[in-house]
Amino acid sequence: MANSICSYALDGEIPKKSAFDSETRDKKLPENQSRDFAAALVEGEAIIARQRALIERLARDGHPTEGAEEFLRKFMKTQSENLAHWELISAQVASKSPGAEGDQH
Repeated sequence: MANSICSYALDGEIPKKSAFDSETRDKKLPENQSRDFAAALVEGEAIIARQRALIERLARDGHPTEGAEEFLRKFMKTQSENLAHWELISAQVASKSPGAEGDQH
């Protein structure tokens, strides 16, 4: 999954349909999908950190950084959207989990 996130960022495109579409949001997320999505978010953060380091190295060595900075902006936008989806799905799953309604204090 992380490779597909990376290719979207390279192409500057946002996927038209998320892997977590309305059908998935209405059900409990299978644990393997939850782990995969969380792993992709973690990998996305690592890629962002590497890209920042690359930009610093390019600038320090006197190379142009515009292309690398544009890639970073696109990737950060995609990562932010993926994180927002994750938070939405997590909140919906939590609200539908057993005991969520009866835990009012």
